[in-house]
Amino acid sequence: NGSQIFEKIDKNIFAAGCYNGSGIGVGTLFGEQIAIMSSNQQSNEIEKINQRVKPNLLPPKPFLNLGIQARLSFERLRARSEI
Repeated sequence: NGSQIFEKIDKNIFAAGCYNGSGIGVGTLFGEQIAIMSSNQQSNEIEKINQRVKPNLLPPKPFLNLGIQARLSFERLRARSEI
């Protein structure tokens, strides 16, 4: 669904990523806020980030691999007109 990851995964392990081309601004914001969160602090930005739509779970293999291959094939066909 194109949503970003921003969460505490385990004790002392935090993740922020999957910006999907949204730019350096979002990456900088998430990096700053995950550092604040890892310091056991809170901010208005963290509250807003935590209210966003969470990423969808991926299907298990082999369904995931089939879906990836189908999507890549579709995108290759679509890109032919750009050459």
